[in-house]
Amino acid sequence: MNAINTSDGTVEKKETVMNKILGTVSGSFAPILGVLAGSGLITALLSILISLGWLSHESGTYAIFSAAGHAIFYFFPVFLGITLATKLGANGFVGGAIGAALLEPHYTDLVAAKAQNVEFLGVPVILANYASTVFPILIAVSIYSLLNQLLKRVIYKDLQMFVNPLVSLIVIVPLTVLIFGPFGTYVGEALAILIQFLSARSGLLTGAVMGAAWSFLTILGLHWAVIPI
Repeated sequence: MNAINTSDGTVEKKETVMNKILGTVSGSFAPILGVLAGSGLITALLSILISLGWLSHESGTYAIFSAAGHAIFYFFPVFLGITLATKLGANGFVGGAIGAALLEPHYTDLVAAKAQNVEFLGVPVILANYASTVFPILIAVSIYSLLNQLLKRVIYKDLQMFVNPLVSLIVIVPLTVLIFGPFGTYVGEALAILIQFLSARSGLLTGAVMGAAWSFLTILGLHWAVIPI
């Protein structure tokens, strides 16, 4: 933040753009931190029970508890879509619907089948699995919030309740699949390549870079690209 002097002599802090961005992102995560922690503890407990031989991967008990612990992570684009849209002053349910569209069976079936030459209105689609992702929905909902502000200015007030979600979903979901999603995927892959490059030359340098960037990467969800490495 930059400090500026006001007319009465007091000092007022002015937020930088980066501070605003990080504040918005972290504020979007805040409402779901509790359920993230609780779900993580369920997964940890299951791991302990499996290690002790008290529970089997094939049992129905494990499947049900695993669903309880894994749901928040798998459907993270939905939850983050809701909280981020709300934080930005847009419709949280539309934000959630944008995230849910990336996990809807009609789309996921294409990904699972590794369908070739998939197009949207003649434009090639790069298929990707967006379960548990963060970066694509951050971009998509941010753009949605800007579109929502525009629609509120140009759409007649009595029609906004259904016209705004209609236009937003028709515009943002295809853009997410065509542009925002692949961009987030490429950013993650580029990050992984960079870390591999640094690691091959200096473990110390890699540790220093990762340590300095880890908080920022975690906030944006890009740390998932690094963890497997």
